[in-house]
Amino acid sequence: MDLFGSIRHVTGGTRLALLFGALVLSIALTACSSSSPPTASPTSVSSSPTPAPVPATATPTPAPTQIGVTKDSALGDILAGPNGHTLYAYGNDSPGTSNCTGTCADNWPPLATTGGAAGTSSITGLLSTITRSDGTKQASVNGMPLYYFKGDTAAGQTNGQGKLNGLWSAVKPNGDPVAPIQATSTPMASSTPTATATSTPIAASTTTASSTAPQLTVANDPMYGKILVGTGGHTVYLFEHDAAGTSTCTSGACAANWPPVLSTGSLKVSSQITGAIGSITRPDGAMQVTINGMPLYYFKGDAAAGQAHGEGLLNGAWWVVGPNGDPVKTQQAMATSTASAAFTPTASAMSTSTSGSGY
Repeated sequence: MDLFGSIRHVTGGTRLALLFGALVLSIALTACSSSSPPTASPTSVSSSPTPAPVPATATPTPAPTQIGVTKDSALGDILAGPNGHTLYAYGNDSPGTSNCTGTCADNWPPLATTGGAAGTSSITGLLSTITRSDGTKQASVNGMPLYYFKGDTAAGQTNGQGKLNGLWSAVKPNGDPVAPIQATSTPMASSTPTATATSTPIAASTTTASSTAPQLTVANDPMYGKILVGTGGHTVYLFEHDAAGTSTCTSGACAANWPPVLSTGSLKVSSQITGAIGSITRPDGAMQVTINGMPLYYFKGDAAAGQAHGEGLLNGAWWVVGPNGDPVKTQQAMATSTASAAFTPTASAMSTSTSGSGY
């Protein structure tokens, strides 16, 4: 065999060897591939669905307090609250400010509101609200606070009209008072409902009344002369803020410091008394003695018979009374009115504050 033949022989053998090796390698690779662990499929993670948001509940807006107009046979068209009761304005108030609190507000309840004030088209005054001293809202017209009157027990009544010498008045649809109302420097009586006159006077008698009946007689005072005294010889007074047939001192500190002269219908009256003796019925039903229609009172500061410490108190609002029913206003009384104030048991209760606190 020549050299080239040997090369061909070797080359041919090599090819076979290479082919065989490639075949073995391919089988080995296939076996490795088939023995490899399968690839894990990705696991899907389930999740709970997100709940839909719950819409927030809106807070309802309070409805405005409805103010109406009613026709009164005497006063004409006047404002009325949602319950049909007459509404009033107070002469001691000012636009945006209420001066009726405490006992005053008990007898003249404010028209309270939480949603403002509204009314019919016939109301031409500006309806709005004010903020009271306790933070509550009160309906107003043209800035003036509006009130009910405790003495009006049914819709359509106007028992508060003109009370306290015209301080309280029903209100027209344009916001004006039915009658002009004037402020006073002594609004303390505004905190009390008034007592009204009875139709039957108390007959003056010194014979038919029992010995235990209340008495009204005359005493001779060294400073004031002849004055009225009641049971036990205690001095009797009248109040200048009252009117004939009407008491404006019926509750609170006023009534506590100035108790009324009371009678059960039987009163022993001195023949020296020339004024007309009668009575009124107070809000609590008690019968209060009057002279010439003016209610009579005692003073808490008079601890004993013969004292007259109440004379001229409250800048001359309280006076002792003569046998004819006139107030006794002597120069001596005027001069001592300031000094007498020291005898008041609760002087602070008798201030002339416009708070309507009850005096």
